[in-house]
Amino acid sequence: MEIEKKSDKSGKIAGMIKKILPFAPFAVLAVLFALSFGRIDFEKVETPVGIRLSVMAVLTVSLFVIAVYRNKTVKIVFGSVLFAAVTPIMFYIQECFIHDPFNGSPAVKNELIDINLILIVLPLVVLAFAFSRFSAATAIVAAVTGGMGFANCLSFQFRGIPIYPWDFLSAGTAALVMNNYTVDWTFDIIFNLFITLYFVFAAILCDFRLNLGRWWIRTSAAVLTGVVLVGLCGWYRSDEAVNKYGYYPYLFSESYLYKYNGTPLTLVFTSKYLTVEKPDNYSVSEIKTLSGEYPSDSTEISAVKPNVIVIMNEAFSDPSVLGFDFTASEDYMPFIHSLEGDDTAKGWTHVSVLGGNTPNSEYEFLTGMTMGFLPAGSIPYQQFVKDECPNLVTQMEALGYGTVGMHAYSSGGWKRNVVYPLLGFDEVCFSNQMKMIERIRTYISDKSMFKNVISYLENSEKPLFLFGVTMQNHGGYTTDYDNFVPDVTVEGVKSKALTQYLSLMKKSDEAFEYLIDYIRENITEPTVVLMFGDHQANDSVVKPIYNLNGADYTTHIYTSVKNSQDRYITPYVLWANYDIDEEKMPEHLSLNYLASHLLSALGLPLTGYQHWQSGLFEKFPVIDAGCIAENTADGINYILLKRSVLTK
Repeated sequence: MEIEKKSDKSGKIAGMIKKILPFAPFAVLAVLFALSFGRIDFEKVETPVGIRLSVMAVLTVSLFVIAVYRNKTVKIVFGSVLFAAVTPIMFYIQECFIHDPFNGSPAVKNELIDINLILIVLPLVVLAFAFSRFSAATAIVAAVTGGMGFANCLSFQFRGIPIYPWDFLSAGTAALVMNNYTVDWTFDIIFNLFITLYFVFAAILCDFRLNLGRWWIRTSAAVLTGVVLVGLCGWYRSDEAVNKYGYYPYLFSESYLYKYNGTPLTLVFTSKYLTVEKPDNYSVSEIKTLSGEYPSDSTEISAVKPNVIVIMNEAFSDPSVLGFDFTASEDYMPFIHSLEGDDTAKGWTHVSVLGGNTPNSEYEFLTGMTMGFLPAGSIPYQQFVKDECPNLVTQMEALGYGTVGMHAYSSGGWKRNVVYPLLGFDEVCFSNQMKMIERIRTYISDKSMFKNVISYLENSEKPLFLFGVTMQNHGGYTTDYDNFVPDVTVEGVKSKALTQYLSLMKKSDEAFEYLIDYIRENITEPTVVLMFGDHQANDSVVKPIYNLNGADYTTHIYTSVKNSQDRYITPYVLWANYDIDEEKMPEHLSLNYLASHLLSALGLPLTGYQHWQSGLFEKFPVIDAGCIAENTADGINYILLKRSVLTK
């Protein structure tokens, strides 16, 4: 009897859940509808806002009606309407996450709208045949297109650039750091998510099976449609298609590329750059001839072999390089600013990334290769470094150095656990292997990492080459923390992001002082420390400085090549406890040259490639993903800007 009572009770609970469950989607949409009111300034409500609110209200009610009257007729009628409407509406919603596709600047070219719709409707048809259900196809297409639009929106917020196909390879890395960013939940974002979820929920509630014939007919139709889709994708990637349809093909103008072509077409077109094709005029024999003209120095040397510590400091930069006046409540880099004299050098590195994609700076420094000759937005660690390759690590090993690769975060980020061994590090050290850990915000502090650096320095039996990447200053910069109180403000500016960022720079400066002081007092062997920033912080940090000086950020960076390039410059500082030739360290250089200049300053042998680089540097001291600059009698002249869109 007791078992029967429990069974009856469980059955009643299951029955209640079954009755309530169809109304859960209605509740979700109702909550989103309510939240949207908190994101609107009703004193400035415009007609489009009012229309969108009305649409949200009507759709919320319609979902309730669908949940109540889920008979076969309602399912077929609503399901068919959703199936027919999902392609054009979700294309529009996907684009609206980042711009107005019809009235924006730029808007999606009319001839390209049809291509984008084809790239959505064909997968929809494949799914309909595969599942024999309009509902499943509608829900999946809505979720994928809307999800891609939302992901693109977040990418613009956090990195200032859209998503490329190879970014899916780094989804795990993005997930690891997402909890440190704050999403700006605008009404536009909420509305776009609302429409996306409506299609998903309504399609699920309107589930009905289609009579599309026998399984082999459905399968054949799905395969045939899939073949057509694959063939069209191949065609849309071709140069012939670029010329025929006139879409914008340049990856270095990321924002413009997406907004002019549309997201589906851009993803298909840029997928061709997942691999790098050999240039038409590439000649192995010419490379061999050229390499014969630049022999490598002998590794058998009697010169001093100092310990070489290289720190690539996450998001480390000095906003003063932007050329605007601002007054901080205190010096945020007092120690670095005070360093001067013999055996010290300071200058500026021109990098290829902004606000993220840290491993590209690692790649440029360690290999001496520039991102300027690779597809814009690509990540060599994930796409191209698949085998052992010559680089600074193997070069130092040939000189008798012990080599350590260190990163104050998870080993899986950007595939470093795979790439570092391929680069030839004798030993790797990630966050789970570090000791003496203290955190600032949620990240291992620079000082904690430097303590681990010191441990390697003290225990190395060979001259040590250590390349370390910090994490302390990683974005975002608007969350409050119990273990970190920002204390550097800017006069006339109320910006949590800028205040937190400058306060973090001061912490990095203090940690660097700790490292240098320790070496001065405790390390007798010749030792060199080089620290540079991998990239500047994202736009939210620096926009207040532009505003303070009466400059609109978006307008200002497009007015000249120099103004845009200012956002891709980070400081470097070199210090040694013995006599070095610091004069060989230039004031400005792109990151691909930094290692060879470091070795020259230390009197260490150079490879043939680095000797060739020396000649290239004399003419072109900056070659990064955004520009090429040449030396002139009047200083650096930026002669090519690829990153921004001056033609818009």
